[in-house]
Amino acid sequence: MNSIMPFIQQNWMFVAAFVVVVTLFIANEINSARGKKYRMSVTDALREYNDDNAVFIDIRSKKDFKKLHIPNAVNIPAAELEKKLESLAQFGNKQIIVYSDTDPRANEACIKLRKMHPQAPLNVLVGGIVGWQEANLPLSKD
Repeated sequence: MNSIMPFIQQNWMFVAAFVVVVTLFIANEINSARGKKYRMSVTDALREYNDDNAVFIDIRSKKDFKKLHIPNAVNIPAAELEKKLESLAQFGNKQIIVYSDTDPRANEACIKLRKMHPQAPLNVLVGGIVGWQEANLPLSKD
C-alpha cells in the first residue's frame, strides 16, 4: 500500500489518462445499456423495410448523408432532431429506425426522441450504416 502513492505521484499523467479512459468506457456502456431494449438488428430492420413498415432516420450530417445512405432514409442531423421531429404522426404506425455511423450517437438520439414521444415505435439500427453496408444491403448516393 505504501508503494501506491509514490507510483501515482511519479506517473500522475498515466494515472489521469487511465481514469479518463475508464470513465469514458463506463459512460459508453451505460449509454448502450439504456438503449439496448430498443435496438433492431440489420436483419429485422431489412424485414421491416421490405414490408414497407419502416422509416429510417439518418442522424448524420447532410454531407455524410449525401455520400451514402439507406434508400428512402430521411436525413435529420442529430442537432436538429428535437426541432424537426416535434410530431412523429407523419410516419403513421411505421417503425422508426434511427441510425448513424456509431451506435452510441444513435442511442442518444433515440433516448431524446423517446422522452419527447414515449409511445412511438422508435428503434436504433445495430451497427448503423456500417452494419447495413457490411451486410451488403442496398445504399443510395445523392
